[in-house]
Order: sequence, then C-alpha cells, then structure tokens
Amino acid sequence: MPFREDAQQLINQKKFDEVESLWMTQLDGDLSDVDPFLATAKSLRKAEQRTQSDTLLGLLSDALKDKQLWAQRLQVLKEIGRLSKHPATLRPQIEEALKKSLGTHKSFPRAFSFAKFSDPQSNPVERAEKIESWLTYDEGECFFMPGRGAGVITELNPELGICRLDFEKEKRVSVPLGAAGKFLTALPEGHVLREKFKRQDELKAEAAKKPADTFARILQSFGRPMLMSEVRDAMIGIVPEEKWSSWWTAARKNPQIVVSGTGAKATYSWSASAAGAEATVRRDFDRADPKTKLELAKKQRSEIFITDARERLDRNPTDLQLRYELGERLTNAGEYRDALPELQRARQHPNASLKAMNLLGRCYRELGMLDLAAKQLEDAAHETMVMDEIKKEIIYNLGLVYEQMGDAPKHIDAMKKIYETDSGYRDVAARVESSYGLRAGGP
Repeated sequence: MPFREDAQQLINQKKFDEVESLWMTQLDGDLSDVDPFLATAKSLRKAEQRTQSDTLLGLLSDALKDKQLWAQRLQVLKEIGRLSKHPATLRPQIEEALKKSLGTHKSFPRAFSFAKFSDPQSNPVERAEKIESWLTYDEGECFFMPGRGAGVITELNPELGICRLDFEKEKRVSVPLGAAGKFLTALPEGHVLREKFKRQDELKAEAAKKPADTFARILQSFGRPMLMSEVRDAMIGIVPEEKWSSWWTAARKNPQIVVSGTGAKATYSWSASAAGAEATVRRDFDRADPKTKLELAKKQRSEIFITDARERLDRNPTDLQLRYELGERLTNAGEYRDALPELQRARQHPNASLKAMNLLGRCYRELGMLDLAAKQLEDAAHETMVMDEIKKEIIYNLGLVYEQMGDAPKHIDAMKKIYETDSGYRDVAARVESSYGLRAGGP
C-alpha cells in the first residue's frame, strides 16, 4: 500500500507514533514527489496533531536540502509558511530555495527585484509564489494559444504585467500575466510542437508524408480530446493553409483516433489501439438514446460525403464546382470555419456564386460574425432580381441575421419581401402576420 494510504489508515486509527515512524522511513527513499507528505501533514492537522505535523514537515524540509531537491524544498517551505503565524522567519530559507531552484532563469533577477522579496514587511510565501508564477512565462518558454498556434516567449515584463510571444503569423503578441493561464497552454519538453522551433522543416516534411501519424502525435502530446479547430491551430506553420483540407482528410484515417460528438463540436482523442478505438465508438453508440444514434449515423454519413468531396477536389484542385460542393458538405456538417475558404473561392464560379454567397452568410452567422453575414447576404440579394428559390433563401437568411442583430424593422422587411411572392415559404407568414398583431391563418 502506498505511503499516503498507509499513513491515512494509521491516522484514522489514531496511531500517531506509527505515523511518525512511517514518515521517517520514507525520508530515506525517493523524495521527488512531496505531495503525499503534504497530504499526510494536512490530515494530521485535521486530527488536531498540529505540532507533530509541523515537526514532520520541518524534518522533510531538512531532508530535501540534504538531497539538493530545491524545487521540492521550496514547495514544503511555502506550506510551512502558510501555516505559520510568522512566515517572515522563513525568508532566508525560502530565498535560498528560490535561487537554487529558479535562479538559472534568464528573468530571475528582474522578477526577484520587482517582487521586492527582501522587503522585511512582506510575506515571503506570497512573494515567492508571485516570482514562480511570472517565471512560468520566462523567455524561451513555449506555449500554445488558440487561434495562433505554437509560440515562444520573447519577453517577460513583470513591471507592465505582460509577456510577449512570437507566433508563426504574428510577432510580439502581448498577453497579460494575470490572464496567461487562461489563454496559454504550456508545451513541455517532448511535446511535438516544440520541434517546430528546432526542426521545423523536418516536422513539415513528416506531417506531409505521414498525416495520420502526425495527428496521433499531436493528440498524444496534448493528452486530451481536441476540437478540429484546435488541431488546425496547432498545425499553423507545419501544414500550409491551402493544403489543410487534404491533410485533414488523410490525418483522420488513423484507426486509433476516436471521434465524439458531431459538427464543429466534435472532438478527437487518441486510443492505445485500433480495437480500443472501435470499442469506444461502439460503446458510445450502444449507450446513446435514439435521437443521439440518429445524429451519430448522420455524422458518419456526412463524413463519408466530406471525405469523398475532398478526394475529388484533390484530384481536380482548380474545379470550382467541386470546391463549392465541399464547402456545402462542410457547412451542412457544422464545420463552418473549414467551409469558409472553400466557399470564398467557389464564389468565382458563375453558376455557383449565389449559392456560395448564401452559404458564406450562413457560416458567418453561425460563427457569430453578424456584420460579415449581413454584408455577404445583402450583396447576394442584389445579384439577382428574380425572386426564385435561391433568392428567397438568401433573403430569409438575411432576415434571420437582422433578427439576431436586434434590428426588428429590417428583419420584418426582409420577410415581407418573401411574403409578397410566396406566403407559404417556411415560417414567413407567422413572422410577418405577427408583426401586424394577426394570428397565422386569419384575424
């Protein structure tokens, strides 16, 4: 039984002398993880054994110093300081542990000075934690940021409360230190995206040659399910924008990747084996209610259509009709961001232009870009004078955008244009007649 569980059992039995003996025995072993010790000390305090808890933490701190485990010693000293009525008495020991564990950081002198750690009136525990927090974002550290991809810290400025990063497409992007934990994900040693800063050309070549393997490495490095948009951001600077669609099609063919959910909210995760991935998918389907099973079936059918559309486009990359068809499939699958570049290029096709503009308006609306949606649909509405099916759909979608924008007069005006020629179109009658205070179907 592990130390923590053994100790907790003894505490529950009020065998505190045996807890002390067990603790002392553990001090001769591996002390690289002090969390079990801290948890045991906390349990002792809850059992009203504060003096014993403090004594044992002090012995642990001394053992860590003897073994030169400075980061762990700092962690224990901070815990002792938090429990002490006079944490300032620990300032020399905390300062030593700080410098030994973090002193090699380029920005350490600057952070240490600005934090005013030596101020005799300050709490050394709080100042130490502030310094540690800042140095998480020291120069040279690598992070992932949604929308920008992998970046490297080029400046830590605690005086201004910011750090600056260089990304593939943007340089010197400022991020407030107080919000960095929300927007930045650390890329530790061994993370595949760190290779971008050391061997970018080789990584690009590997991604192009083996998309499925690279996708697997991305999921393994992040260690959590990812949205398609996150994967796309991660591949910025590795997979060219114009090759994303074909790369994504190939990458998803890895049999050990599990897809959960549908549309833009679908997540991708890594399974240790193809059989495990298949079992997960089957289990999710078996446990689903009838409505969810229908959605999963539709999703699978949609993915087949999208894959087919991408493969046909790869064989004929200049065919704008095929590009429109891919954009339409992606839109119907809820992959709005992916659909945008395909539909934007499809606008150049004379026979698909209006339909592409209509779908672009829908994508912008679903992505919350209401001003862009309104402009796209307004332009499309002016392209044709005939109130045919496509124009009715364009005007209807434009009316929905106006409604979301809170512009009731424009919303009703759009619906009236359809009502004048086809009062039976969708729910136009209910929308128009309700604006007059009428019930649908009569006064």
